[in-house]
Amino acid sequence: MQKEWQGNKVDIYTEDGRNGKIIRKRFAGAIRNVTEEQVSAFTQAIDSINDFPVSHAVLIEEHRFTY
Repeated sequence: MQKEWQGNKVDIYTEDGRNGKIIRKRFAGAIRNVTEEQVSAFTQAIDSINDFPVSHAVLIEEHRFTY
């Protein structure tokens, strides 16, 4: 089986304390081989322009397996 990269996405989770909700925002089109530092810098940039504080971020790597 061969592993083939399909793309990356970053999910940013923010906390709406007033309504007691967690809000997910998905950003597709992340580059291949994203580093932890790049995700952290992106998360900080989103946090600086967002009304709600960022709870956490998740990097989603999509792969396809072929024979």
